[in-house]
Amino acid sequence: MGIIALGLGGDLALLILGRLGAGAWGGIGPFERTLLLAGFLAALTGVPLLRLGNVPAAEQKEPRYQAAPFFSVAGNQTAQVWVARVLMALAILAFLAYLGVYVAYAVDLFRWPYDYDQGESFELYDSVLHSQGEWPYRDGQSYPFYSSNYPPFFHILTMLLFPILGKRLLAGRLLAFVITLLTAALIGWTVHRRTGEVFVPILCALGYTASNFVYHVGPLCRQQLTMVFLETLAVFFIADSDD
Repeated sequence: MGIIALGLGGDLALLILGRLGAGAWGGIGPFERTLLLAGFLAALTGVPLLRLGNVPAAEQKEPRYQAAPFFSVAGNQTAQVWVARVLMALAILAFLAYLGVYVAYAVDLFRWPYDYDQGESFELYDSVLHSQGEWPYRDGQSYPFYSSNYPPFFHILTMLLFPILGKRLLAGRLLAFVITLLTAALIGWTVHRRTGEVFVPILCALGYTASNFVYHVGPLCRQQLTMVFLETLAVFFIADSDD
């Protein structure tokens, strides 16, 4: 349910607040359509999970994990509970600040039309070749002296955005950015299913977007974090297996 709310809530926020990073609302253009589609796809990924409800996957397979008690002295229960709540809220706010910095960095990169990382153009060119029905895995010793060693999954996904965003770095950057958010949501949902808690899953999800590596590579037209998403998706389904 959380993934569905995140996807549809993001779409609703976009429609209410207007174009991301721009001032006045300028209508639904290619950029807005892509964000709306990403939110809808994120919501769709949560539909198969509705059957699980809020019951953690570990309930019938292993002992239910319990949070450690916040207090041990009966007379100080109320004070210690409130101290714990304040510390938890501060932790969430700190990681939300990291997320805000990450989103601001991504929006700035969306407006930058040139390479920010030396590998972005290679990834984009592979997508362009796929869109033209050409094979990027060539002999680098013959004209045009270009050969790719990247798998095609990310390039094909990027290629699908070309009709909306054009053959620009923005297509791959926006795709990679959305995938990092989906990965964070998937991490949080997986931890929630295994533990049945709320605070720890939220912290795990936000901890992913606070990573220095995610901050650097996440909004770039690079495929590394798409690989991380697929690996996390495998862990998500393995965690729900009976064996």
